[in-house]
Formats: sequence, C-alpha cells, structure tokens
Amino acid sequence: MERVSGVDWLSVFVCTGVCGSGNLRIHDRRVREAMLGMMFTDKECRELGYMLRKELDEMLLDIGDRKLEGPVKEAIVKRYRIVFRIYARMASPRDLSRYATGLRSGR
Repeated sequence: MERVSGVDWLSVFVCTGVCGSGNLRIHDRRVREAMLGMMFTDKECRELGYMLRKELDEMLLDIGDRKLEGPVKEAIVKRYRIVFRIYARMASPRDLSRYATGLRSGR
C-alpha cells in the first residue's frame, strides 16, 4: 500500500450494481448499469480476493462435473464470467491466469 504524507491510501474497488446509501454512484451513458464505488482497506481487499478465488474454485469444479448439463451448466458458466471479471479488477495477471482457463473450458 502506498504511503503519502503518513497516510495509508485505501484501495478502491468498483463494481456494477445497486447503490446503497452512502456509496459513490457513477452513471455512464454508454453503460446501462450504474457503477458502484466502494473503498476497502488492504486487509479487506485481501479478504475479498480470497472469497472470489474460493467461489471461482467451486464453480470450476461444477463446470467440470459431467453430471451437470444444459441450463444449469450454462448458468454456472455465466456466473463464472461475472465473478471472474470482478476478480480481474484486483488480481495480478499471474493470479488471474489460473482462472482464465475456466473461461475457455466453460464454452
């Protein structure tokens, strides 16, 4: 985390979604959804990254399950892509490469 004038800068994580009270909401005419800005501490960012990785791992197991097919598998793949895009905003390319294969295998 960067230190400027003795202040720890908070990490900023932006996702699309419904705005709660007290959150920054950005509207873009090119995007139909509002952007929701949230500020996290470094520890909170690590925890969020951990939760997203675990969710991606679980969905990869489900995508690889031969018993699942049709609409169920399509829904999991669609959700995987959404969670992957969220994780891509905060992960390093090295960490991200592990989960990019799930996008290809889910087609």
